[in-house]
Amino acid sequence: MGAFGLHTTTVTTLASRRQNLFLKRLRSTPAGDAGILSGLMLPVTVLALVQVVAILAVLATVAGGPAGRPTFPSWRRRSSLR
Repeated sequence: MGAFGLHTTTVTTLASRRQNLFLKRLRSTPAGDAGILSGLMLPVTVLALVQVVAILAVLATVAGGPAGRPTFPSWRRRSSLR
């Protein structure tokens, strides 16, 4: 879900910048194409990662640890009790 939001935001931003001819003006600067694209995509990517980490931290705090995992192999222990 987070990747879909990141993709949508990035594509919308790049399409908007292209339609306004902003990318064409940026290409006339000494910065290369990779630098321009990474400069436009880096803030969105960092923000998405921060949001995912925050959501996972809240989820871990609220839910706690995993609920009682059975020991491995649980089927052997049951069969040896017979």
